[in-house]
Amino acid sequence: MEVRLSLAFRFGEEADDRITMLNDRAIPMVGSVFRYRDRIARQFTMLFVRAGASLPKVRAEILPAARWLAIRSWVRSADDDNDSGKN
Repeated sequence: MEVRLSLAFRFGEEADDRITMLNDRAIPMVGSVFRYRDRIARQFTMLFVRAGASLPKVRAEILPAARWLAIRSWVRSADDDNDSGKN
């Protein structure tokens, strides 16, 4: 069995804020959706991230959050190092 799939993401109201990732693509149905649900979810998430990263408006929203998470992670690991006696 084969499914025809089109997938577009809208990141805003303007026409330029829509990205089509798949346009009437043939996807063969192999196995069970339940068996491959983790892989399907992971691939869908990666498509969503790639679509968002291709728009400058979305990157401007994502990068400050990513920077904050990286700094927070670095500070947390530095605190853990200090607590364990490493300097």
